[in-house]
Amino acid sequence: MSSTADPVHAKPQANKAVVRSFIEAWNTRDFDRFDAVMGEQAVLHIGGGFVPCDPAGTRAIAVEWT
Repeated sequence: MSSTADPVHAKPQANKAVVRSFIEAWNTRDFDRFDAVMGEQAVLHIGGGFVPCDPAGTRAIAVEWT
């Protein structure tokens, strides 16, 4: 067993709060809140590829999709 903590699984309630905040920001069109929810270097790992999801990129996607 590793002594290094797994940050993704270490605080599930905190992770849930971030996801809920993102969903609320999206649903209320409060896209400026992405600055607090998304990290500047955030990326999604999808199908072996990477998709940037920094605040500005996420905001652009949200505006386009909504």
